[in-house]
Amino acid sequence: MFSLVRHGGDQLDVDLLRYSLLAAILISYLVVVMDPMVGIHFEGEEQAMALIGNWRGFLGHKNFAGAVCALCIIMFLFDAKRIRPMIRIFAILVAGYFLFRLQSKTSGGMVVLASVGGIVFETVSIRLRRYIIPILMIVRSVFWFLTRAYADMVQSNFLQPKAFTAVARSGGRC
Repeated sequence: MFSLVRHGGDQLDVDLLRYSLLAAILISYLVVVMDPMVGIHFEGEEQAMALIGNWRGFLGHKNFAGAVCALCIIMFLFDAKRIRPMIRIFAILVAGYFLFRLQSKTSGGMVVLASVGGIVFETVSIRLRRYIIPILMIVRSVFWFLTRAYADMVQSNFLQPKAFTAVARSGGRC
């Protein structure tokens, strides 16, 4: 394996990684179907109740499987122009559906952010790219900071049943 990586060149290394990620997802599908006790988080395991029903495949935890799915999507989305479009679409859909069944919000968010960055990188000229990517990162960081800093206030204001009704606030009088 080390000789193959050393003498195969960069493109072969990337292809090995790309198809290894896809193989891991396909094997995870098989594990979910053939042995759900291993492939799906179930009640009775020592874990958070929120994980129950989330897929994990053979990778042990949904976060590990989420990272594999996210990387697979990115690897087949970008720098894969020489791969047949049907294979690319198949890989992205397979990884995307598995990521959906994982319910891994972190990996899903990373796919979206990486995709936006990749699209900007591929479509925008170098001159504008120097400014757009750092601005997008700053805007995203400020958004993340504000959502974390004010998460309790937002949840308390918007998740209360009476938060959106003027009638409820006035005691039933209009």
